[in-house]
Amino acid sequence: MYHITDAPSILSGSELAFMDAQERYIPRTNGRDPGLRIKDIVATHLQECCPDQVAPFIMQNVTSPSSPSSSSSAATDLFLKGTLFRFPLRTQPSEISDKVYREGDMHDLLRMFMDQAPGVLLFLKYIEEISIYVADRDVPLGQDPALIFRVSLHDMQHETRLDRTRLLEFVKERSDRDPTTTDTEE
Repeated sequence: MYHITDAPSILSGSELAFMDAQERYIPRTNGRDPGLRIKDIVATHLQECCPDQVAPFIMQNVTSPSSPSSSSSAATDLFLKGTLFRFPLRTQPSEISDKVYREGDMHDLLRMFMDQAPGVLLFLKYIEEISIYVADRDVPLGQDPALIFRVSLHDMQHETRLDRTRLLEFVKERSDRDPTTTDTEE
């Protein structure tokens, strides 16, 4: 991820992590732990003190109330059933990389990923859906980014889902075997 961004962030459930390898964007980081991990966004009131950092994660159709059992529907109660990665593009060379990605470069990378995504799902044990959202810098914070791609195991034909199950069972079976045993010894 550091080949395209200097400051990735990840939202999973109600936990949010900001990574800052250069210690430029997150206050009070140190060389041993450059970044910030917040275990409960709602309890820490992060949305009130740092709304610009949290705003990109608040999307009406992606995030939901603060917990799966909560009846609140306020957009400020942030919870995600899944994991969302945010990669703000590098706009100038940095210590991490001299490569600056322009919008067209990113579209090319996304196109390549979208072409491969259905096959990628076959090899991922717990991931059943991949969605790609793009936020235009001209769109005001708080407005949902555009969904440009989604692939899901539910979209795949029944036979493809069975192939995935068989493949995962085969890999598990092979990994459970004694690593010193070879196929010729069996």
